[in-house]
Amino acid sequence: MRISFSTDPGCRERHLQRKHNNPLFPEADRAITQRQVNEARQQDEAEQARFRQEFHALLRQAVKLDANVENDVILQLKERIDKLYLLCMGFGGDFTSEKQGLLQLHDALMTALRRATASDAVALAEIEQEQAAHKIHLQLLEYPIVAHLLRADSPVGEHELLATLLSEADESLHAAMTLFDGPQAEILRHRGRELLTGLKQQGIDVPAAWARLQVIEDHARTVTGHPTLQ
Repeated sequence: MRISFSTDPGCRERHLQRKHNNPLFPEADRAITQRQVNEARQQDEAEQARFRQEFHALLRQAVKLDANVENDVILQLKERIDKLYLLCMGFGGDFTSEKQGLLQLHDALMTALRRATASDAVALAEIEQEQAAHKIHLQLLEYPIVAHLLRADSPVGEHELLATLLSEADESLHAAMTLFDGPQAEILRHRGRELLTGLKQQGIDVPAAWARLQVIEDHARTVTGHPTLQ
């Protein structure tokens, strides 16, 4: 039965699309139905509607901020911005204006925070260090898979992580692998080789997945400090 997916699906529908007839996933998980897709699409659309409501509420609150707003209020708003931006980067569809609005609001809050801590050299240094890390974080979020994995309610189950990574395009996989430290990368490397070897023994060869396993293995070698890792 042919399944009809959206042209630019949200995170839940996208994960079903990823699993559909994909030999990297367990057989039971590959049998996606149109009903599942429709339900996932409805959940994605409902979440996007809630996002827009919270986004506009956040803007209204920001407009009313006093010039002498307390640092705690700034940090609370920044946390809300970060959460909304994470969600937004994993959505399907065009959310360009919302992304730009969140970034602009974030920059305005950080300017206010710098002003409030201008006499504290240590605090200023911490802000700049955090901003450097934030810049890298934003670059990673340009890849939807990163946003999907970082969600508190990620659609990617733990048992689906390896197959999901092996299904990603190379550039997205490189970005996603930065989320995993040495022990985690080593587990992915080991299980990835087991998975693909097992599939090959069943007569199922997935050349693209073998190439992506090489990306995982290279990352594992780098973060574990073992260049000869086998």
